[in-house]
Amino acid sequence: MGRESMYFEGAEKRLSLTLESACPSLRALGDAYWRRALAKSNTEILSKLSSEQCDAYLLSESSLFIWHDSLVLITCGNTRLIETVVNLVESLGPKQILSLSYQRKSEILASLQSSRFEEDLARLRELLSGDAYRMGHLDGHYHQLFLSGQVGQLKPTQVMQMYHIRGDLADYLRSDRQSTEGIASRLNLTQLLSGFHLDTHLFSPLGYSLNALRGQDYFTLHITPQEMSSYVSLETNLSLGDGLRAIVVELLNRLNPVSWDIAGFDAEAPAYCAEQYSLQARGELALADGQGLYIKHYKQRDCEQLLPVAL
Repeated sequence: MGRESMYFEGAEKRLSLTLESACPSLRALGDAYWRRALAKSNTEILSKLSSEQCDAYLLSESSLFIWHDSLVLITCGNTRLIETVVNLVESLGPKQILSLSYQRKSEILASLQSSRFEEDLARLRELLSGDAYRMGHLDGHYHQLFLSGQVGQLKPTQVMQMYHIRGDLADYLRSDRQSTEGIASRLNLTQLLSGFHLDTHLFSPLGYSLNALRGQDYFTLHITPQEMSSYVSLETNLSLGDGLRAIVVELLNRLNPVSWDIAGFDAEAPAYCAEQYSLQARGELALADGQGLYIKHYKQRDCEQLLPVAL
């Protein structure tokens, strides 16, 4: 199989949870505990980066961030994140979980996944009470999520997802010439993530992951550059005023995706749009405690040319 025809499911599954204030520190559970929990979803720890406030694990499929009383776990590919979620809820104790969010982005080839969101939801509802939602059309990009507990206690986040990257940088990311240094230079990461400590991994034959920490702040970037299913995601707790706006604009200009989504939980929705894109759809979910979720979908203004693919 050629490099250009390889397929990898970039769309993430995501867990965010916060513990009751009297619970022991999640960071004190240790690396061995997290290795066992991640193994349930067929995920391995590649490396670890720490600040005084947070431990960031770079995984074989995405990332895990752990603070004293909360965590964010992101996996991609055909991982079975629900198995790790169930294991964590049972291990930590349902009564110790103040809030939990479980999300799945619509997959390109959902038939390759080990479960559907509806099946995951049934298992979660055996352990926790909560509400489930879908935002977006079934024949397009959509997000599915389950929320339990005091969702206002979850980490504020902004998530950006880019589809079908094009241009010189996309070609470089698919080439034999790529390196971690070359990717960092071409993405201008030193300037964009000034003050952050970085941990990166270049996968063989294709794929790139980055975790970054600056005290309480976290940032993660994952690139699946395969031409037939290219996908880039970033997630952070940075606000637009803390530099996220400049990061988004810079990455859009350098990666040139055909379309992209930006979503936020208890976060400020961006009012801007890069010149070459138009806002195609938007959605908002208001929650009982005053918190909310927004999603915006953008697409390039020019007409995309579709080419036939031999099967």
